[in-house]
Amino acid sequence: MSFQRVILEGLIGNIYDLKEYGEDGKAIDFSIATQEYDFKSKENRTVWHNLTAFGKNAIFIDEQLDKGSSVLVEGRLNYDSYDKDGVKHEKTKIIVDSIRFSGRKDKSKE
Repeated sequence: MSFQRVILEGLIGNIYDLKEYGEDGKAIDFSIATQEYDFKSKENRTVWHNLTAFGKNAIFIDEQLDKGSSVLVEGRLNYDSYDKDGVKHEKTKIIVDSIRFSGRKDKSKE
């Protein structure tokens, strides 16, 4: 048995359009920026993470969050690979299991 968990707290960068599939399926892709300390340069650097949420989480993001919202996300890693023009590409993203507003900007209060 193995275990895989990702927990991030950061600011939402982009939120893409809510997609609908099937009868009740909903999905949304978005990105989060986190800060990481670089010991060589002795500075913080921004790290971007790509995420996908489904169902109620996707609806929550679409209706309640906006670019710049501070969120706490828990999920799992997903690795995709695809060919484009004969070149193999790999993409890592996080599949959201839960997401919470954690401060700053809330679209529902505007």
